[in-house]
Amino acid sequence: MASDGDGCGAAMRAAPVGVFYPSSRLDDLVRGAYESAIPTHGGQLAVCAAAAVAGAVAAALEGRSGAEVLTVALSAAQKAETLRPSEKAPAIAHSIEQIYSDLANRKQLVADEVAGQYFPNKPQHIVPLAISLALITQSAEVTALLAANIGGDSDSVASIGGAIAGALRPDTVNEQWFEVVSAINQDGLLDVAASLAAITSTSGRAIGPLRAGRPGSG
Repeated sequence: MASDGDGCGAAMRAAPVGVFYPSSRLDDLVRGAYESAIPTHGGQLAVCAAAAVAGAVAAALEGRSGAEVLTVALSAAQKAETLRPSEKAPAIAHSIEQIYSDLANRKQLVADEVAGQYFPNKPQHIVPLAISLALITQSAEVTALLAANIGGDSDSVASIGGAIAGALRPDTVNEQWFEVVSAINQDGLLDVAASLAAITSTSGRAIGPLRAGRPGSG
């Protein structure tokens, strides 16, 4: 198990933890995110970022408002700090709160302006930016496009932000993009999603109205 490492790989794979655990089981969710992270990423920033993403996805699937999703993400990140104590500052929760507050108060999100202040080339920017874009735009498609134009670790920002925005608003997932990715990767993603949903339903968790079929199908 990794004792350090603050990259965003753990956060990129944390969404299923948020599918399995509801926000009402925040301690279990944070523990699940921690256990998912530490095989490769054991630093506090990585663990807390993974917890924040899992919390955001959980709350989004429950039909919570953007503000409520942010609150759950922050709470998850703060809880995760106790699992990997560190004297480094700022903590990931602080970065999420700061970046979201700034971007949410702008009249519009301009990629070049965002890149100039929060270029996603370090942990303190990547996941907080992804969460902020998802909650402000509430669109998986717009989040992905902004991430691509901001640059830096754009694939991480797009995948993390897209997962959260897609959970919040499934109708904003670009179906044509999904078809292309599925055709190229041949990964059976819908089957994996259906299996995860089935496991989740047997655990007694209610996830809003589950959408059958492809993303964007309503």
